[in-house]
Amino acid sequence: MQPLFKNIYDSGIIDKWFSNLGNAALSSAAAVAATSGNLLAEAIAFISYLFLAASVSHGTREPYEFFKSIYVYETESRIAAAILYSFIGVFRILIMSLPILVFWWVYKNGMQLY
Repeated sequence: MQPLFKNIYDSGIIDKWFSNLGNAALSSAAAVAATSGNLLAEAIAFISYLFLAASVSHGTREPYEFFKSIYVYETESRIAAAILYSFIGVFRILIMSLPILVFWWVYKNGMQLY
């Protein structure tokens, strides 16, 4: 079995993470700009938010399956496999929800600065 950090890098989750955070920042910046009534900013914010949601939900599937193939399917103990499966599932939920939460956090705080 390879070291954990090598598997994390090989899964592609790092690229997905920073890509999704960058998309969340751009989407939330457009949402803050849309509060001034700019229709173009509203359209960009709406489309960007939809694409961000699609990216975090469907884009994390491949790394999730990569981790399952290594840590769940190759584990002989059913209890250990169930624990690892749960941990990987929680990790995926965090990876999926944090960029969306960043969007709303920046939108809320950006409204105070704008």
